Amino acid sequence: MEHNAALAERMVAAYLFGTTIAVPEGEDVGGTFQSTPLCRAAEQTGCLVTYSSWRDREPPDSDARFGDTGDPITTPYYSMPDFVQGECVDRDGHQYLEISVMADPEDPRADDFNGDFRGGIGWGLHLVDVSLAIGNLIELAESQGAAWLAAQD
Repeated sequence: MEHNAALAERMVAAYLFGTTIAVPEGEDVGGTFQSTPLCRAAEQTGCLVTYSSWRDREPPDSDARFGDTGDPITTPYYSMPDFVQGECVDRDGHQYLEISVMADPEDPRADDFNGDFRGGIGWGLHLVDVSLAIGNLIELAESQGAAWLAAQD
């Protein structure tokens, strides 16, 4: 997209989960991508959405493969009712979606979930990055799609 203006013009948004997209502090472009900005609003188009997720009890450390961009996070919370909650955090030099399990022995659902990548160090919840926020992502895609279509008129 970066090198093809016709394609970039048709891009609603790019969703690049489980990776790190770097931008200079206070900017939306200029690091990993030179002309494709980070999305800052649900109605913004031609931009990209990215995050990596980690358990609250196992945050990224010096071996982390994702989440170290040096930029502040301004996105809000999301939750799966009474089971999993996520918060975008900036801790110890890493920016990531921190996932907390709210286990309840009275709830018939399991008290935890799988998703940790155990094939190596520093991957966090890479296996479930999309699944954890799918409801929010669908809402975002609907908003961005509607905004893109409205701009075509």
